[in-house]
Amino acid sequence: FASYLGTNNAATHEEIAKLTEFLVGPISKVNELQGEIERIKVHYDSLMRKHMELSRYVEGHQALMAPILRLPVDDIQEIFLHCLPQVSRRYTTRPILLTRICSGWRRIALNSAALWASIHIPIPQI
Repeated sequence: FASYLGTNNAATHEEIAKLTEFLVGPISKVNELQGEIERIKVHYDSLMRKHMELSRYVEGHQALMAPILRLPVDDIQEIFLHCLPQVSRRYTTRPILLTRICSGWRRIALNSAALWASIHIPIPQI
């Protein structure tokens, strides 16, 4: 049947019967492989869920060892001051951004008077 592949020739009833018989084995194998693929997908999904859960668990505990957690508050305040430009109109460079990182940074930023000594407040033109 290789000579028929890739052509638009119509198969006769006899050829269809032979093709049907010829394809019984390959079709069975395709279905068997499809079932195996589905089982592997289910197993893969299960492994991915376990991997993600364990990764979150590990990352959460590793976060407890972050060096920034051991810095004195005064040093963090100083870093905050050096991270922000002197004048900026962009929201992403304003001190308010530092209050949105985590509760610890929020507390430090809000208690750092030097951060709030000068802030830009846009006034829309009317």
